[in-house]
Amino acid sequence: HLSPSTPSVFTIVKMTMITRMPTLPPIEYSNVERMSTIRKTSSLMPWHPPIPHVLNDESLPDDVFLVIVSFLPTRSVRDLMMVDKTVLRRCLSDLVWDALCQLMWRDKVNVPAEALRMRDMIRIRGGARMIDVFKMCHLDSKRQEVTKRELCSKPWCFRFKESAGSLWTSSDPWWNGGGARHLRFLPDGKILLATPDNIGRHDNEETATKNNKKRKLNKSLIDEPRKENCSDSFSEVKMRWRFVTRPLDCYESRSIGAYVRISINGRDVPTYHVRRSPTSNWGFTMENCWGLYASFDLPKRGTERLLEDQILFRAQRNQMKEALYYNNGVSVIPTQIGFGE
Repeated sequence: HLSPSTPSVFTIVKMTMITRMPTLPPIEYSNVERMSTIRKTSSLMPWHPPIPHVLNDESLPDDVFLVIVSFLPTRSVRDLMMVDKTVLRRCLSDLVWDALCQLMWRDKVNVPAEALRMRDMIRIRGGARMIDVFKMCHLDSKRQEVTKRELCSKPWCFRFKESAGSLWTSSDPWWNGGGARHLRFLPDGKILLATPDNIGRHDNEETATKNNKKRKLNKSLIDEPRKENCSDSFSEVKMRWRFVTRPLDCYESRSIGAYVRISINGRDVPTYHVRRSPTSNWGFTMENCWGLYASFDLPKRGTERLLEDQILFRAQRNQMKEALYYNNGVSVIPTQIGFGE
């Protein structure tokens, strides 16, 4: 029995917990006095505005601002536009994005013609903005289909793959350490070996024939016509091209310009699949199980790993049906059932 004067168990436990609690360190009055002095004097100090960023200073000339921003990648310029309204206004200048476009086009081989026309129009008359030209080029670089104009506007390089066999690679100049062959795709569907007479031509076959006759006539008035070297086997074959929408060995439906069917001496070869170049130069490549076309100059053998046979994806096993059709003498290789050319 506990008397009223005897502390209860809860009181004893509470007192024990209080005695075991850690004590706070003693307050240093010198620090307290120092802080109070700072508060009193800070209210009397004059207020100074924050120092502006160098790119936010409107006194900075536009040409200096352009030089600074031209060293930045596009991602950094985009982040810089979110700083404030002043920097945003200066970053939207056509001078900035014109310089960024020139930097982006520096190592590209297939800049959209529409972008170049817009750039020239903006420089002369204004109207549109160079940032829109930049966006258009960026979106166009994601396109994986070639247009007829792009296919016929300039010569394409061609080489055989090793899977074509030694009979074809032995006569291929690319496999012998030289440059690849240059072929011309004409708008009327013909393919010619590129020569000095047609290497820069953009017209149709009828106009080209007239121009060739004029060149030969002019040469005959000066001296005897020089005989062309016809030792290349490609100068003796008749080649034609056309777009297809659904090849026999492909179950992926793509837009017009994604697949090109080429016939040699009246016989279709396996379909060429169009892609952007793996070298990120905005060029196009067309490949099947036996050959490779490129819209740019192919590097010599062994100098570009991304364009070697081991990296390219279209192997003979992926076009088994079309290869069998060609090897069995079929003239026209069919497309997928239900999908016409």
